[in-house]
Formats: sequence, structure tokens, C-alpha cells
Amino acid sequence: MRILEEDRKRGIVKLKIDSTEDLIWLYYLIEKDDLITMKTLRKVKPESQRADSGEMVPMVITIRVEKAKIDEYADRIRITGIVVSAPERFGIKGKHHTLNVSVGDVLEIEKSWRREHYVIMEKALERSEKPRVLLIAMDERRATVALLDNFRLEEVAVLSSRSASKEDLDSYHDSMSGTFKELISIIDNFIKEGVAAVIVGGPGFFKESFLSYLKEKRPDIAEKVRIYDASNSTMNGIRELIRRGSVDSVIRDLEMTKAMEVMDKFLELLARGSNLISYGIEDVKKSVQYGAAEKILISSDLLFSEEHRDAVLEILADAEAKKTDFHVVDSRSEVGEQLKMFGHIIAVLRFPVY
Repeated sequence: MRILEEDRKRGIVKLKIDSTEDLIWLYYLIEKDDLITMKTLRKVKPESQRADSGEMVPMVITIRVEKAKIDEYADRIRITGIVVSAPERFGIKGKHHTLNVSVGDVLEIEKSWRREHYVIMEKALERSEKPRVLLIAMDERRATVALLDNFRLEEVAVLSSRSASKEDLDSYHDSMSGTFKELISIIDNFIKEGVAAVIVGGPGFFKESFLSYLKEKRPDIAEKVRIYDASNSTMNGIRELIRRGSVDSVIRDLEMTKAMEVMDKFLELLARGSNLISYGIEDVKKSVQYGAAEKILISSDLLFSEEHRDAVLEILADAEAKKTDFHVVDSRSEVGEQLKMFGHIIAVLRFPVY
């Protein structure tokens, strides 16, 4: 979740929803009589047309919330209320409308904010912080290196390859090796400073040559590198990598890696007959209440289940209060499929509950 604009005096916050987990935090925030503004689709029917006709028209609408409901089948929140603001020409003020909020949507909330609301929002923002990523756009002539964090994209280095003719293979390979060594040194320093992943892009096969060199010389760095196509080796190439979703893809991989580590630990303990695990809503709930749960994995389909909503929200609230680490996993992923066998939710424990 990201705050795009905020006016605390007027009680207005504009948010962007970045993940399934953000929808859960948003659901905590929304209350009856809040004003929600966002772009939506509304069927518009000219008076001369029959009742079942009309077309879906995009527009910005503000509704006064009557109820919010988690849609367990579509990973979204459905917010229903009375339209209080809309383009006048459509004549829909005073009528009911439902806003469907999904990952990627932007919405504005106007409400009477209480302290606990800000605590929830700050927690959502904290959990949405993305790891720092190093991006490299490269070709045979140049390599541009940039650092991306939650707040900015910053160019940190530009390396120019020493000119060497491909006809002189020894000089050409020496030139490549020199550039690669410089890049490795830069990457190594940033990894020591906490960079979680490295994205390398560019035209042609030069990036593949660099990755092969890395695998031979520094396999520990190579495992953190992902390669993608980009049209050039400048900052424009870096921005192209970002626009194409390369960073989001890598961050999802990092999050899934964490989830896989928890699942592997759980399965290892299960195979040993250990009592340092729990699974299913009731057992995990009890583990969290006792402060025994260390890490929790929860499937996204369970979060959006109307039947289990209250119990799941209670688990999450208790987990936050007790600083228990939890990860929301896409139910369609490999780990999500494994979770189905254990009631869609598991926990690795600090100490046994039974």
C-alpha cells in the first residue's frame, strides 16, 4: 500500500493498492459513512433506450459507504453505498453504486480518522516496503547502474567498455572481462549494503554473457541476478525494465522465496513428528493467542472467505499485536496449493502449545 496524497486536517488519504495483503488492511480501515472516491465503470442508459440496454462508461464517483464485503472469488473488496458525487450529466447522484477495489487500484478515503486507523495504515505501509533492487542496463559499449528503493530511482554508476574489435578476440575478451569485473565489484558492495536482488537488462546477448561470467566467477552473486530484455543501456533502459514490471516480478519471487522457506521448515518439522507446528484456523488461532507462533503462512483464498473472515482477521490482528511474522500467499501458487492440504493456514512455533 502506498500513500499518494494525504490531508489529515480534512481527513483525506489517497492510496494505491499494491498487493492482496493491502486489501486486508484496507478492509480494516473502511467503515460505514466513509466517503470513497475512485474511477469506476457505471452502466449508463439514455432515456430513449429500453431498460436492459446501455453501455459501461468510465467515470470518477464518490460514494458514502453503507457496507464493504470481501469477494472471496475475485481477490477484491466490494464497497456499496450512495453516490454523493458524480458527473452531473449522468444523473446518478443519490443512487446506489458498488466500487470494486482490486490490486493496482487507486482510491481516496475521507473519514473521521481515529488513532487506531493511523496505526493500521502505518502497519500496512511498513509491510508494503519493498526491498532495494539494483538495476543494470548494459550492452557491449556501456553499462548503466541504478538503485531503486521505495522512494526514488538513482543512477549510481555508468561504465564505458574499452573499445576493442571483435576481430581481435584476445583484446575483446580482455575488454569484456574488465567491464564485468568492475560490475561485480559494484554489485558486491551494494549487496553488502542490503540490496536484495539485481536486475540486468539490455539488447542482444551481452547480458547473458555477463550472467555466464558471474556463474563461473561469483555464483553467490549470480543467484541474486535476473535478466530481462531492454532496448538500450542508458537510464531509459532502466526505466523500461521498471515499466515492464521486471521489478515487481522479482519482488514477488523474493516474497515467494520467503514463503517457500517457511513451508519447507513446516514440512520438515511435520515429517519429524515435531509439536512445533500448527495448522488449520483453530489451531493456528490458539498458537497465536499463546504467543507461540513464530511464522504464519496464510492462503489468499482463506482471507477472502466470507465464512472464515472474522476468525482470520482476529488471527491477523493478534499476530500484529504479538509481532508474529506472517505472509499472505497467492492460493494459485505452488505454496498456495500446499497450504490447501493443511486448512489453508500453517504456523511454525517457538514452543509447543500442547
